[in-house]
Amino acid sequence: APMPGQVLDVKIKEGDLIKKGDTVVVLSAMKMETVVKSTVEGKVKKIHVRVGQQIQGDDLVVELEFCFAILNVRFRYKILNKEKHMATSMNDENQEQTNLGNKSLETAVHNTAIQMGCWTAADDYLLITSIMHLGDLERVHQRVKFSMPFTLENIQDRWQCLLYDPSISKMIVSKVQQLSMSQIETLHIPLNEDEEQLLALIPSCTIPTLVDDEIDTCLSKNFPKFWANRTIDELREYWLEMRQQGLLVDQQETNNSEETQTSQGLL
Repeated sequence: APMPGQVLDVKIKEGDLIKKGDTVVVLSAMKMETVVKSTVEGKVKKIHVRVGQQIQGDDLVVELEFCFAILNVRFRYKILNKEKHMATSMNDENQEQTNLGNKSLETAVHNTAIQMGCWTAADDYLLITSIMHLGDLERVHQRVKFSMPFTLENIQDRWQCLLYDPSISKMIVSKVQQLSMSQIETLHIPLNEDEEQLLALIPSCTIPTLVDDEIDTCLSKNFPKFWANRTIDELREYWLEMRQQGLLVDQQETNNSEETQTSQGLL
């Protein structure tokens, strides 16, 4: 888990537009200066930390909103255990990851206009909610089942227009707001890393008749970390798939133990 730390400096202010990779705050943790970096784009609505404050690794740092009214999200940034002198190399890495996202808005608008008729209101809802839940456009591209096989570039262009082009954003949001609750309930938002880690704690040897009880307990104890519309049926399917792929914690521990014993036997 990320280390706790004391806030040394706040690098953002209310109203700022921040991008993935931007430094949000600087901390002092374990006698080292560390940074909290953004993992999503958005407009700073409210800052929840101040200089001198002691915070934990999963404390709320900043509340973001977007240029459309239907979303007003809270996002917990993770503290990266990195020394300050490594900030330059970290920025270089983040720059490589976000080069495509920094393309000109004009190009994004042009590409989005060409594809405008390909995106349904359901697609846009999936894009908006999935990026908020997964926090990464590449993961959205890999995991979300849109109505068409959109490329990563298509998704990046659409998202950039949602954030920075008021006319396109207003039009898209207007369409999304016309979706009924029954339509929204049928749309699937993939699990994020926190949800997967929690499900992975359920032992692979759990008796089938008790799996639902285990999932219900997990969901109840960790409700804030799960997407609001998760159901027992949905999480059971995920858990069964993770078990089949050997991704549960006890399965990985067993595999690691067997590999260690095999290695020792070869010595």
